[in-house]
Amino acid sequence: MTPGGKYSFSFDVRLDDGVKAAEFWIVSSGKNRRDVARKGVKGSPGRWQTGAVDFDVPSDVSALTLYFSAGPGGEGRKVLLDNIHMKRVSKTKKEESK
Repeated sequence: MTPGGKYSFSFDVRLDDGVKAAEFWIVSSGKNRRDVARKGVKGSPGRWQTGAVDFDVPSDVSALTLYFSAGPGGEGRKVLLDNIHMKRVSKTKKEESK
């Protein structure tokens, strides 16, 4: 992860019947902790769904934390995750000026 860079985050998720939603969110670390990106997917029982979001990493951030949440759903329900990807999609302004 490069401060000032632009990234794309994507994932596939399959929710059991009764699980309402799933959500990923990316948070910057450090004293200026803040949400950088969020992406949620509503339940569609038994079907694989893709979530994707592009985001910029603030220039004052040196680390990111990824969180995942699903529910409500009830005991014994499954949430399956696959193809979790984060890739850089553009250079920083500093790198482009070289």
